[in-house]
Amino acid sequence: MAIAIGNLGSTLTHRNVAVRATAAWLIGLVALVAAWLVSYRWMPEGAVGFSLASQLPLESLRQQASLTVGIFAWNLAVGGTALFVSSFFRLGRVPLAYFAPWAWFALYGLALGTNSFAITTPGMRIPPQLEIAWNHVGIRELSAYLLAAAALADRHLWLQRNMWDWRLLRVRSWNELRLSRPEIGLLAAAIALLAWSAATEASQIVAILR
Repeated sequence: MAIAIGNLGSTLTHRNVAVRATAAWLIGLVALVAAWLVSYRWMPEGAVGFSLASQLPLESLRQQASLTVGIFAWNLAVGGTALFVSSFFRLGRVPLAYFAPWAWFALYGLALGTNSFAITTPGMRIPPQLEIAWNHVGIRELSAYLLAAAALADRHLWLQRNMWDWRLLRVRSWNELRLSRPEIGLLAAAIALLAWSAATEASQIVAILR
């Protein structure tokens, strides 16, 4: 078990950012599919779910440009802050920045399986189909977060050796934090993907409400 976790940690902090991102995304995909299967079979419709759209007045949902900016800003502020803060820590061999996106993948799977969205058709529970997940935009947003997490992996300041040892060890100073060019490129790609997802989600919401 320890060897497997060690190998996983090495993959998630691999020098090649593509290896990191691919491994992290596959883990997220497994979490999504597992949660989707469980929720579709055993959870009631509408059991979970949160969307920025559900928090906005109806009129704002009809304005695509402002809605795009709102969704993008929300995702960047909330998700970006969570990733930024967690990137300073590592638990054992695994960077903490990965955990939030993995949890969001699972929550998205639960939302798909229980039809828990702000704008949806009652009774339209969706059996696991990856093309449906992609059309719902959410997987693109979550993939963007995982790309960002992969870019920031192994740039931590503090290390917790294992989940049973709560002591934090300082392993580097602030001035030692540096991103390589591939990591900067991956971070830029994550932001671009997040923006594209926001624009797509906004256009879908506006189309439904027209």
